[in-house]
Amino acid sequence: KDKYVVSLTAAGIANIQAVDSNYDFTAGDNVTGSYEIKAADATYTLSGTDSKTYDGKITKIDDVLGSYSVTLSNGESYTLKAGDLKFNKDPKDKDKYVVSLTSAGIANIQAVDSNYDFTAGDNVTGSYEIKAAGATYTLSGTDSKIYDGKTTKIDDVLGSYSVTLSNGESYTLKAGDLKFNKDPKDKDKYVVSLTAAGIANIQAVDSNYDFTAGDEVTGSYEIKAAGATYTLSGTDSKTYDGKTTKIDDVLGSYSVTLSNGETYTLKAGDLKFNKDPKNKDKYVVSLTAAGIANIQAVDSNYDFTAGDEVTGSYEIKAAGATYTLSGTDSKTYDGKTTKIDDVLGSYSVTLSNGESYTLKAGI
Repeated sequence: KDKYVVSLTAAGIANIQAVDSNYDFTAGDNVTGSYEIKAADATYTLSGTDSKTYDGKITKIDDVLGSYSVTLSNGESYTLKAGDLKFNKDPKDKDKYVVSLTSAGIANIQAVDSNYDFTAGDNVTGSYEIKAAGATYTLSGTDSKIYDGKTTKIDDVLGSYSVTLSNGESYTLKAGDLKFNKDPKDKDKYVVSLTAAGIANIQAVDSNYDFTAGDEVTGSYEIKAAGATYTLSGTDSKTYDGKTTKIDDVLGSYSVTLSNGETYTLKAGDLKFNKDPKNKDKYVVSLTAAGIANIQAVDSNYDFTAGDEVTGSYEIKAAGATYTLSGTDSKTYDGKTTKIDDVLGSYSVTLSNGESYTLKAGI
C-alpha cells in the first residue's frame, strides 16, 4: 500500500524526440504520473470470557489478558499485550462486565500490516463476571416466660435472638424477620426461625455474597408452667354401724379448690382414708396419686402443688346402746356373809345392740 510516481525513462524521452526532428522536445510543467496501491479492507474481532468468585479485590485487566483473543479476517494473527484491553467499569463487585479494546489496542492491531485497513467486525467485546462468594447465616438465641395466658409476639422478644454471618459482616434482626413454629400461648417449647422476608433481608446485606443456611438456623422459646396450688377441704361423719365406709360414697362431702381460679370436681378414685373407716374413730381424708394427677391435668399450663390444706376429716361416732342387769338368788341363814362372786352365775347383763357380756369376778 503506497502512492507511486510514474515518469519517462531515457528511452521513453528519446522515443518522444524521434517523433519529429523539426522539434526539440523538452520537459513541460508536468512530466510525472501517479499510481496508488490502496489498503485492503479487513476486520478484527475480539472474543473471550473469564470469571472469578468475589474476593473484594479489583481485577486488573492485564492479569486476565490470556483469556481473550483477537482474530483478523485476513488470516494474520495478533497477540494481545498490556494496555490493549479495558473493562467498562471497575470489576470489584459481583456483576457482569464488558471487555473491549482500548484505542492503543486498536492502533496496535492497525500496525500489524499497513496494507490493510482494519475495522471492527461483528464481535468486538469479551465478557468478565465476578460471581457471588458463598457465605452462611446462622440464627441463635433463646427466651422464655411463665405462662400468663397471653400469646407472645415474636417482635417483642426480637432482642433475644441474633444472626451471625460467616463472612464477618453483621446483621441486626428487625420486625418481621422471625416467626414461631406455632402460636406461643400455652406451656410448651417453640421453635424460632427466619421468615422469607428475614432471609431476603440477610441476602441484601451484601450482594457480593450468596448467603445460605448454616448449621444452626433456629432459636428456641419456652413458655413454662405457672405455679398454682390445690387445697382439699371437707368433713363428714356417721354413727357406728359396723360397716366400713367407702370413700367414693362420701365424695360429695369434700372439695378441691385451685388457686388459679379454675375448678375441679372430685371423682371416684381421687380420695383415700388413712386407714379402714369401720370403727369409732377420727380419720384423715387425702388425695390419691390418681387424684393429684387428675388435678394436674386440669390445665397443663399450671404446675399444681399442695397448698396449706390438703386433708379433710371423717369421723365414726359411737352408736347409742343400753345394758340391763337381771337375776335373783337366795339362801337359808347360816351365819356367814355371802360373797357376791359365789352367786355370780345367778345374774346376767343384756346389751341392747345384741352383743353379749358374761359377768366376772370383781364386777
